[in-house]
Amino acid sequence: MEARYIIFDVDDNADVKEGWEIRTDFLNHCNDCISIYAKNTHDNAVELSDGGETLNEVEMSGLDSHDPQLRKYLDLELRCAPVIMELKGDEIIIVVADGHDRTKSSLAFSAMLKVIISINAWIHVKRMTQVL
Repeated sequence: MEARYIIFDVDDNADVKEGWEIRTDFLNHCNDCISIYAKNTHDNAVELSDGGETLNEVEMSGLDSHDPQLRKYLDLELRCAPVIMELKGDEIIIVVADGHDRTKSSLAFSAMLKVIISINAWIHVKRMTQVL
């Protein structure tokens, strides 16, 4: 399956800095399209973010986004990623130092998508084990 990406300009508002929303055809546990936000920084880097949506969806699912098990899982995912990722509040961030390097940008985008999909899988498993 080849992924398609739709890129939208994001208006400058209180929540989102000017940049782009990259809407993928991958779905989260609610069957909504997964979006990744990109913006240029002042030093020619590109910052990728989930906009805080992933960990917010953990809370909306009735789970604790500060659950030690989730944080341990997330730390493992972040350490295994081939790029440097960090958490700023509930927002997952990757900064690509040379934003014009297509290889680095593609790798960072893939790593961000992998982490988001993995957390959504964790939500699904956690909800299924609560039912049992």
